[in-house]
Amino acid sequence: MNVHNITSAYYALNALKELERLTDLVEGGQGLQVTIQSHYQSDEFVAKVRPSVVAAMKEQQEELKQKLKELGAEWEE
Repeated sequence: MNVHNITSAYYALNALKELERLTDLVEGGQGLQVTIQSHYQSDEFVAKVRPSVVAAMKEQQEELKQKLKELGAEWEE
């Protein structure tokens, strides 16, 4: 890895770890609330949007992993 990429890789890896933690939380049925103009939506509504939110979070994880690869970082999952 290029020494100039160390800081970028460090922040990307930390962001990935936090996103993985949050994804596990949301996927497990916790940690997600939806508001529309400051009005919380029902649990039924949240259950319907949860799969889309999890999919978006996993897509962000893949983007961070790709960034880490481009920076030359290697890590164990």
